[in-house]
Amino acid sequence: MSSASCWPNPSGRHWPRAQRPRNGPRAFPGGLSPREPSFPRSRCGLGLYEVAAAPVAHAPAHRHLGRVKLTLRARGAAPPDTVWQRYVQPALWPTWAPQIRSVDTEPELRAGMRGRLLPLAGPAVRFVVTAVDHEDRTWSWRVQTGPVRMQLWHAVRPCEGSATTTELHIEGPLFVVAVYAPLAKRALRHLVRP
Repeated sequence: MSSASCWPNPSGRHWPRAQRPRNGPRAFPGGLSPREPSFPRSRCGLGLYEVAAAPVAHAPAHRHLGRVKLTLRARGAAPPDTVWQRYVQPALWPTWAPQIRSVDTEPELRAGMRGRLLPLAGPAVRFVVTAVDHEDRTWSWRVQTGPVRMQLWHAVRPCEGSATTTELHIEGPLFVVAVYAPLAKRALRHLVRP
């Protein structure tokens, strides 16, 4: 491939012409790597959307055209340990995530855990937890319904006083991320309430 047909993306690799974002290259939010986001400890977000409207840099062009990354943050008065426990116990997910009717899985979050979410509307969503770090209060999972797959990374961070910031990094098809983002933002706001 000639240098005229591609140009560098934020990771230093090149995107083929067919994958170029329309408005030029954009760095992934928060310094995300193409494979997994970083969770900066010092960041206390104010609940703003941060969008990376660029294709996923590590994905083969023929398989993942139209995939994007999105970062959502919410800040609230709930203590970090309380927020983390709301994540760790899947039975509590429907109490702060209004889009979830029920969760069928193990009682405590762990790497390798599999389960099924029943949303208020739409088909059931299967998931597998890919990583959990109780010390850093981070975890990630893959979700799938039919042929649609998304990867999500979560982090809980303490802020000044007893406030907490939670981050959600989403990677998935553009249309699914666009529909899911407002629901996720509402859930994050509920998650960090006392």
